[in-house]
Amino acid sequence: ESALTDGVRLVTRASADATGTSLVGRKARGTLALPTATQASDSLNIFGGRGYGATGYAAADRAAVELLASENWTDAAHGTLINFKVTPAGSVTPASVAQLLSGAFVPAVDDGLALGSTALKWSDLFLASGAVINFNSGDVTLTHAADQLTLAIDASDRWRIDKSATATHTALL
Repeated sequence: ESALTDGVRLVTRASADATGTSLVGRKARGTLALPTATQASDSLNIFGGRGYGATGYAAADRAAVELLASENWTDAAHGTLINFKVTPAGSVTPASVAQLLSGAFVPAVDDGLALGSTALKWSDLFLASGAVINFNSGDVTLTHAADQLTLAIDASDRWRIDKSATATHTALL
């Protein structure tokens, strides 16, 4: 069942299985009669938003979640990513701010996105065993291993603290 009320599309599905409703976009190169393979960076689907300024609606999305192909597709390779776009305050130009890849959530540009702010902070950070906090491509790293934490500075100076609170220092020359 589908209904449109006050600009809201409501889709309802009732069934005995766990499947809900879905919005699906399909993309191929070529034509409808002769489709060809989807290529890297092709948009598979976009969920976007446009507002009204003083004289009209924006001509293009000013915020968007884009589902993109991350590789040229074959019958055995269907890599995808999710791209997040926003428009900064005082601007009309949207920009990519982050991407969700198959193994990482990354900023769209190097040093381009903060995690939290001075006013809005995260409460906790949970990392897996073996995690590394890496500052400036290895200038300083904080590495976890079983029952120990290692602080490395310029790969020449290491401080290691173990679970018994024993600290060892190694200067590598």
